[in-house]
Amino acid sequence: MLALLAPAVVLPLWVPLYDRADPELFGFPFFFWFQMAMIGVAVVLTSLALLVAAKVTRLDRVAHGLAPEPPEQR
Repeated sequence: MLALLAPAVVLPLWVPLYDRADPELFGFPFFFWFQMAMIGVAVVLTSLALLVAAKVTRLDRVAHGLAPEPPEQR
């Protein structure tokens, strides 16, 4: 799961990767559109990490003899 979350944290912190103006996309310098693209990448990677964590939790509960989903609290 850490492997899914690491790029969303490391890439924006690696400033020399995107500290330039070229190439432009729709008139926006690389610096700006890369940052906007990283938002989408972070959303996708975080969603995948959530799905993986939920699957692992269900499998762990079954392995310990519990119901796959915890009982609903009211």
